[in-house]
Amino acid sequence: MKKIFTLIIITMFTMMINCFADTDSKTEIKTINIMDFNAVADGFTDNTAAIQRAIDFLGEEGGRLYFPEGVYCANNIKLKSNIIIEGEGSKTVLKQLEGLSGYQTLIGANQGGAGTLKPEGNNSLTGSITNISIKNIKLSGTVEKEGFSEWVHLLALNSVSNVKIDKVVFEGFRGDAIFIGVESTEERHNSNIIISNSVFDGINKDNRNAISILDGKDIIIKNNHFTRLTREDMPGAIDIEPNENSSIEWTVLQNINILNNTFKDLGKMAIVYKNPNLQSEMLKGSANNIIVEGNEIDGAFVGIYLDQEYQTLDDNTPSLNISINNNIIKNCFSPLQALGTRGVEVSNNYFENCESGLGLGINKKKVLDITISNNTFSRLGKTADVSGVFINVASRVTINDNYFIDCGASSKSYKEGYAITFYEGNTDYITIERNILLSPNDITTKFIYISKAHIINTKTNIWRENIL
Repeated sequence: MKKIFTLIIITMFTMMINCFADTDSKTEIKTINIMDFNAVADGFTDNTAAIQRAIDFLGEEGGRLYFPEGVYCANNIKLKSNIIIEGEGSKTVLKQLEGLSGYQTLIGANQGGAGTLKPEGNNSLTGSITNISIKNIKLSGTVEKEGFSEWVHLLALNSVSNVKIDKVVFEGFRGDAIFIGVESTEERHNSNIIISNSVFDGINKDNRNAISILDGKDIIIKNNHFTRLTREDMPGAIDIEPNENSSIEWTVLQNINILNNTFKDLGKMAIVYKNPNLQSEMLKGSANNIIVEGNEIDGAFVGIYLDQEYQTLDDNTPSLNISINNNIIKNCFSPLQALGTRGVEVSNNYFENCESGLGLGINKKKVLDITISNNTFSRLGKTADVSGVFINVASRVTINDNYFIDCGASSKSYKEGYAITFYEGNTDYITIERNILLSPNDITTKFIYISKAHIINTKTNIWRENIL
């Protein structure tokens, strides 16, 4: 029933955005060629002024701006509403200028300023620029030549609604490939954004993130490929992270769907939810309903990382309602880590060949209301914690109907392995039932290990029907 509901919601989002994006197939819209505005596609000439003239020429009514094959150097292109940017696939390149520093963006909406116009209708839901489509084109940065620069982005979307990014190659970005935020002193939001069928290639892992989401509602990221990106001191490929303090009164992170993407050879995490705000500065808006489904992550430090800075975690803490389902995560240090979070469902995933297991409540940051069911944990904990799942501080955790296969470490001189380990910390209301332990290579030595440094409330725990 839950999957059917999710499918209905996603279909509704897609239909809303396609009302704009598909208008070109139903009605004739104005189309102009960038070459008619004296653009030069030689890979050297600065075309910023020519491109901006073309966008301004389309006016409020908007239309399609077509880029033939070639390399067009530019920066700080300001998008307006009702614009379609289209090229000839990877043969059309918009290349960011060199020598940039500070906050910069190749293409942007409402970037570089704190005052955006009030949108029509419900000011609390959407931004002032709406109906944007970017498709069949490559956006290229200069990271190979100039290296990392945290705020030099390729595409920045601030206070926008109804945006479709499809079949775009983002390559060599120094900061983010796509930055989704809100630059406004008044309440604004991003809504109805689809990013699909695109490639994010950082080239040398000297970037910030592929996609940063600081505020947004009804966002779909699907069928994309992420590779060779993110410095070790940056979050990851997809980073869902509200601003610290500045707009916490009204930030929204809601209905974010990350579906059927592939992640390969990353420098840090693949998918991150991180809230740096303390309990006293909790989001006054809404942060919930994040769906991560059908993705494949092959090679990252941590596949999925969930972290909040709340000082306490109890029934007064909002539930995030994060669903992590039907994913494949392999060849990472850890497949998944959750710290300081409430309300996470992890089900029907396949976790394989990681140095560490799935970690809950590490760094003494409690997790609450976590369900881990119908997953396969194969060859986890190979060097770090020798277990499929390890738990430090947690309450109300259910671990049921999972397979644990050959979890633990094995060498000529050392062999130790567990399905589940309780390390330093404390736990209560832990239910472990109907799990199956298999060790065809005789690596896993015991189902559960409880450290002497761990305080476990045996009166509230349930252990039953597990097959050893």
